[in-house]
Amino acid sequence: MLKARVANLKKDLIAGLGKRIPFGIEEIDNFWIGIPRGKITVISGEHNTGKTLLLHQLAVINFLRNNSPTAFFNCDNSLKFDKSTLEKIISRYSSATSPDLLRNLYYIKITTFDHLKSVFNEKIEFLIDHDVSLILIDSMINCLNTKIQENNIILANFLKKTKQIIEKYDIALVITNSAYHDPKKNKIVVNAYNVFKGLSYYMIFIEKIKDAQKRKLRLSFLESNEKYAHYNLEAKDDGLHFRSNQ
Repeated sequence: MLKARVANLKKDLIAGLGKRIPFGIEEIDNFWIGIPRGKITVISGEHNTGKTLLLHQLAVINFLRNNSPTAFFNCDNSLKFDKSTLEKIISRYSSATSPDLLRNLYYIKITTFDHLKSVFNEKIEFLIDHDVSLILIDSMINCLNTKIQENNIILANFLKKTKQIIEKYDIALVITNSAYHDPKKNKIVVNAYNVFKGLSYYMIFIEKIKDAQKRKLRLSFLESNEKYAHYNLEAKDDGLHFRSNQ
């Protein structure tokens, strides 16, 4: 199914019908076509695996390649807006200055899931009017503090409504989510996996490479809760970079 989706995206791009936001990593973009607009993409991984760094990278790429604004909903209470990281990512790709990007990045701090729903409903018309083509929601699960079953219902209801909006207005939605690899079962455990699986177009997993330096990562696409297609990456101050197996 995943290969078929990628093939369809490529056909749409060739026909001039498809739109996307590149990852900014050539080796991945050459095959996976980037983040599709009008779809939900979920990036899962353990803490400190470069998920937020990748979101910053997507925001920069969307501005530089598509000349389009991005909305960034931050649900991670421990994370503050990192202007210096954005500046380093910008300098990696372009001579554009950070004020140009910052004027096209709507950064919104979120405290609870009710707050997320309220602010999203309040701001979505403004974001549409300002031609936002990419919405990023970082650490969405952090906003949920009820039981797992209740979480899944609340999450599913929000995503179903949000999916209708992004499909109608051709906006890409990228969500970061917590996950881990269970060595005993040799399985990836993704929070709210079944909810995200049913509503997302791409599911991506980022993990630290065992016995490697903490900045060495592996990005995989998920299909049926199994890792498919692997890319070795390295987290640097200016974003995620592809690295060879050596």
